[in-house]
Amino acid sequence: MLTFNTFSIRNIDLFTKVRNHSSIFWNMKGEGKKMKATFTPTTRSGKWAVVLSLAFIILISLKIMGTMPLPTFAIAAIGLLGFLIAIFAFFNSKERSILIYLSILVGLVIIFWTAAELLFPH
Repeated sequence: MLTFNTFSIRNIDLFTKVRNHSSIFWNMKGEGKKMKATFTPTTRSGKWAVVLSLAFIILISLKIMGTMPLPTFAIAAIGLLGFLIAIFAFFNSKERSILIYLSILVGLVIIFWTAAELLFPH
């Protein structure tokens, strides 16, 4: 049974957190810890995603300039693989680096580009 004293202590503690403009709903794993976004990924899957996305950017640039004999769908497959690994690193490994966001953006561009080519062929 709760007494009046323990109930009032909990109310004061709750009121103090609200008054100090801090969140009532704390992260249970790390109280008050905030994850900072880094520039480069820290996990192995994040590094693979960035390497594959950068390889896509370089290869598609060479393809546009006309110096790359590799088929476009093979280059797009490299970019999509980087996208899938970046999604895995984002959700499963909790990777929050700027280059992972770039890999996801590159993958989304590839997906929209492929969908546009299939819907509106020229």
